[in-house]
Amino acid sequence: MAFSVISCLFIAELILGYNGRLLLIAGIPVRMVMYGLFGVVLILMMMEAVYSRQISLSWKSDNSLWRSFEPFDYALAGFLVLNAVWIFVIPSITGYGVGMALEQTKSTVLLLLYFPLLILIRTGSIRFGGVDRMIKPCLFVLAALHVVFYVGEWIRDDGTFVDRFFETVLSVTRGHSEAPDGVMYTLNYYRIVYPTSLFLLMIFYYTYRDRLTIPNLLFFLAGLTALAVTFAKSLWLGAAAGVVFLVCYHAIHKLGKFNPKKVAAVVLLTMAVGCLLNVTMLDHYLSLRIRHAFAVNTAYETPVVRVVIQEGVNDHLRSLDEWDRSARSNGIRIVQSRVLLEKWRQSPWFGFGYGSYAEEMIRGPKGQPFLYEMLLPSLLVQIGLIGVLIWAAFFGYVFWYAGKKAKASAGVLALVAAIVTASQFNPFILGAPAMSMFLYALLVIRTAEPDAAASDAAGNEARPPAGA
Repeated sequence: MAFSVISCLFIAELILGYNGRLLLIAGIPVRMVMYGLFGVVLILMMMEAVYSRQISLSWKSDNSLWRSFEPFDYALAGFLVLNAVWIFVIPSITGYGVGMALEQTKSTVLLLLYFPLLILIRTGSIRFGGVDRMIKPCLFVLAALHVVFYVGEWIRDDGTFVDRFFETVLSVTRGHSEAPDGVMYTLNYYRIVYPTSLFLLMIFYYTYRDRLTIPNLLFFLAGLTALAVTFAKSLWLGAAAGVVFLVCYHAIHKLGKFNPKKVAAVVLLTMAVGCLLNVTMLDHYLSLRIRHAFAVNTAYETPVVRVVIQEGVNDHLRSLDEWDRSARSNGIRIVQSRVLLEKWRQSPWFGFGYGSYAEEMIRGPKGQPFLYEMLLPSLLVQIGLIGVLIWAAFFGYVFWYAGKKAKASAGVLALVAAIVTASQFNPFILGAPAMSMFLYALLVIRTAEPDAAASDAAGNEARPPAGA
């Protein structure tokens, strides 16, 4: 019972806690408190399992803890240990400091939960299937909040709706809260995008995995609308990459055809909802953002004169304004990549450690790590070519291992592909949302039955890969 309650609170805070500081307990962020409580509960459950002889610490015992691990588990452990070199050793040598590295990589501690969770799942102390009943309602609330925030800003049109919401949270907590940054008040429209917006991609994983019932259809529509109001091209591209991955994965592993009725329903609803949103509350900015997605202007430091464009007037100027914004945004990424690659050439093999940066590209306080939009160049600077190859080798091994469990793993692998794609253009990869979804994906892959065993099992309880 205690585990269920703590798990619900822990998951709810991860998905709905925005910056993890919506509640400060004695000055400590609630996310850290919940992580600590969750860890303590897992330790107590492990101790109980040892005491009741469900697991043994002896190498020779039939229920030995150590013999229950597979090469997959050792690969993850090795990946984490090797990354620790770029957290503790390399930054100390290069002078950027361990503090900066820890600040950037603190969310990776979520992956450490893999080992106690796996052990408790294998002993039957935890039913992993029950976690979806905790995650899905939180994802729906997250999507609903995105939509409510956008509609509130759209109706009021004074840039105060979301501010007032978090001011209310601050009042309720008697000042023990820090509002997150996430609403972008651009000149002609609003964007509702937070680091936790990455969780919206998980809604499409469940859409693929589950049957398309009426509740699941509403769940999908909420996620689709929320994804639209972020106006985040990286998230859109991530979702598209997940779909392309699924099509290719089904073909490669011969998983069978997708459910045609489900595919038709999802495609038609996506097109209909997208068009409806575009001509109503998104005021045609959805189509403008897509049309100018790849515009480029590298002279982003030059100030640009702007004009307020009235609704329904000067549509050509509205298009030019969006082109200018997209062009400068893409230009920043190009210039950023050039600067980072120049920095990387100073230490190409090992980089400068997590938390390091290019001095020419600091746009925030120097006492905290600057998170660059372009993932690969920033990783090359921080962990060098060797570190990037370690990342690539680990993810390659995960995908290879999951190939033996292709039916059960297809959805979460598509989710991983979507996260990695979205993170190529925004600093998502080392955040709590990405790490918690990676944790979920690793546990799904590890605990799934191989395809041969699953197909031979009586009744075949596994869900069909594309729903029914």
